[in-house]
Amino acid sequence: MIENKLKAMLERGERPTQACVMSGSTFIAHNVAQIGADSVWIDLQHGPATIASLCDLVMAVGHENCPFVRVPSADGGILEKAVVDAGVHGVICPMVDTPAQAALLVEKCNDGARIRKGRSVRSPLASEECLAVVQIESLKGFENLEAICATPGLFGILPGPTDLSVAFGGPVGPGYFDDAQAARLRRIIDVAHKHGRYVALPAMGRDQLNAVLDFGADWTILPGFDVTWLLDGGRAALALVRDVLGERSRTVPA
Repeated sequence: MIENKLKAMLERGERPTQACVMSGSTFIAHNVAQIGADSVWIDLQHGPATIASLCDLVMAVGHENCPFVRVPSADGGILEKAVVDAGVHGVICPMVDTPAQAALLVEKCNDGARIRKGRSVRSPLASEECLAVVQIESLKGFENLEAICATPGLFGILPGPTDLSVAFGGPVGPGYFDDAQAARLRRIIDVAHKHGRYVALPAMGRDQLNAVLDFGADWTILPGFDVTWLLDGGRAALALVRDVLGERSRTVPA
């Protein structure tokens, strides 16, 4: 079994990068893993990917690329499937509002990692541990910030900036340049660091990336995800072709 790359980089004081796969396509997931990000997380909360396809998606990403998964919740058997069978290196759980929910996630990640370690048949590239990362995205979660961050065994916090902004009556969007939202995110990071937790934040573009780094984020999520990169690349290619065709039509002699 191999070390958890994202954790190892953070412990060395480096800032890992993480790419997101939302399409549910193993072909796209495999190619996203070739981009070179330090970790790839598979989104089961949004998009068409399902628990039934998770094992194939993790194999497509490859354990050497430190696969994480965002589950819809910590309830039910989805965590056991993700940790034990798929062998993910970390689990991101959305809408964690209480320390009890955070503790449940940690327990399931730890128990699952122990079970897969004891199996006679397992991938030699699977990590020995499964990191528990919670998302704080609501008024209640923010109110319980101290208690959530104090949860024994919790690895990290991934605030949901858009949901958090809306929960406090702000606009749809991360709100990184809104004073009140920036203060909330700084507080989340400060409290998390006080308890020895790492924090990730998404960023769209250079200005937002600089903002989240100024807040004190420890690792960063690449702007967009697999589907948006596909669309952006396709639109750019189409625009280029139409531009050239337009230039040629203007130069054709009458």
